[in-house]
Amino acid sequence: MANMGLDETLGNYGIRIIKTKVGDRYVMESMGEIGANLGGEQSGHIIFKDYNTTGDGLITALQIIKIMIEKKKTLSELSKILFKFPQYIQNIKVLKKVPWSQFLKS
Repeated sequence: MANMGLDETLGNYGIRIIKTKVGDRYVMESMGEIGANLGGEQSGHIIFKDYNTTGDGLITALQIIKIMIEKKKTLSELSKILFKFPQYIQNIKVLKKVPWSQFLKS
């Protein structure tokens, strides 16, 4: 569910993006399958596998501060590499749930 701007930015740096079901459990499971040590969700849960197996705001904040110190840049300067694409999310009520199998051709 990440903004497409994140996909584009990470791709420009050669970073592979894997999409999973929503939830730390699924993100962590996928990270284990591919040997990744960083994962996250649009909700802001970031998993640094070297330190924890679930999203942790304090660890995320400390890692960002570490990068700011190493790069000698403010957070606003670092964030300039990311262009967020406009997006709109809306929940739509479904009156009748039809199984997907009815739409698949035999």
